Amino acid sequence: MDGLPKGSKIFEVGSTGGRDAMAIQTLGYTNITVSGVTLGLLEQQGFLPLKFNLITDDFTEKYDFICCWAVLVHFAKSEAKQAIRKMFEALNNNGRIALCVQSRDGYEEAWMDRDGRIGAKRYFL
Repeated sequence: MDGLPKGSKIFEVGSTGGRDAMAIQTLGYTNITVSGVTLGLLEQQGFLPLKFNLITDDFTEKYDFICCWAVLVHFAKSEAKQAIRKMFEALNNNGRIALCVQSRDGYEEAWMDRDGRIGAKRYFL
C-alpha cells in the first residue's frame, strides 16, 4: 500500500470477519468497502458490508485498490481467471490489486481439504 493516497477507494473481496479491512484502517484508510457472506460479523465490526459474489456480481464502481485474500482458492481455475479479470476491469487508472493465493507445492491441482485444517474442500491450483 506504499504510496497509495489515504483517500483511496478500497474494495476488499471476501472480508470474512473484517480483520484485514480493520488492519487497513489502522494505516489511515477510511474509504473501504467490505464484502462477503458473513455480513453479520462485518456489521459487528462497524462495517456496512455488501453481499458480493465475485463470479456472478459486477463491480458497480471503480476502485484504487482491490484486495482479495484466500478467496480464489474457492474457484476452479477458469473462474479464478474470470474473477481476476473482473477485478482489473474495476480499477481506476493506476489502481492496484493485491491477491493472496495458496501454494500448491507438493500437491496436485484438485479439490481437497488439505491437511484437514479447512473443514471443507477447496480448489487448489
